[in-house]
Amino acid sequence: MKLSFSTLGCPDWDLESILTNARALGYDGVEMRGLAGTLDISATPEFGADIVETAARFRDAGIAVSCLDTSARAVVKSAAQRSDGIEEVGRYAVMCPQLGMPLIRVFGGSLDGVERPDAIRAAGENLREMIARADEYGARIIVETHDDWLTGRDVADLLDATNDDRVGVLWDTHHTYRMGKESPEETWRLLGSRIWGTHLKDSVPDPDDEDGSAYCLTGEGDIPLQQIVDVLSTGGFKGFLTLEWEKRWHPDLAQPEIAFPPFVAVIRELLGQPG
Repeated sequence: MKLSFSTLGCPDWDLESILTNARALGYDGVEMRGLAGTLDISATPEFGADIVETAARFRDAGIAVSCLDTSARAVVKSAAQRSDGIEEVGRYAVMCPQLGMPLIRVFGGSLDGVERPDAIRAAGENLREMIARADEYGARIIVETHDDWLTGRDVADLLDATNDDRVGVLWDTHHTYRMGKESPEETWRLLGSRIWGTHLKDSVPDPDDEDGSAYCLTGEGDIPLQQIVDVLSTGGFKGFLTLEWEKRWHPDLAQPEIAFPPFVAVIRELLGQPG
């Protein structure tokens, strides 16, 4: 397994800072969720007109692109939102061959009062269109355990509704454990080889927080990181373990220069890898 960080944790860094720090800190890859203040990377020169140069810069730095993260959702409120999501997936899929990376993250979305069986049927249709659009460029959709889809069972239902094996899961381990109240072993039992990507972060319980937890540096909380790593290792997972430090959404969190190094040290120790 390899290590990466999401650019959600370094919203002010430009591409040079991202690559320099990834290499210096011992990361193997970077998950792109925004660049230097712009959330939609397809709107930036680096991932638009200059994509060939950008891909070369990643290769020269020895850093992989571990995933491209969209804001697209499987469950939407209108035909316009559905069209926008599919179009966004298309914009990101175009980048995948250049970057040598096939994974595009989408969300399940919020139910907003819709009965879950109805939402699953509609989401299955929407996801099938996203899958087809991504497949034009050899890319694959992964649905994150997020929003109203916080457990392995929830996301398995979404994937089953597509009847398509070209879609997988981005396992946000914090969401399934902390909010979904699901053990790592149970999540793996339900999803197993459908898990193609991961998000890891640490936290402590906080009854005053709307999500019931407060983020902390890796290794300082009570998320069962060793269990998670062991489950993935035993299951044969070969993808990226990605730090998702949500500084873009929570500006009061520690700077990436402080938050990114502990993840490498702690996770490599849990994996039994040399520092």
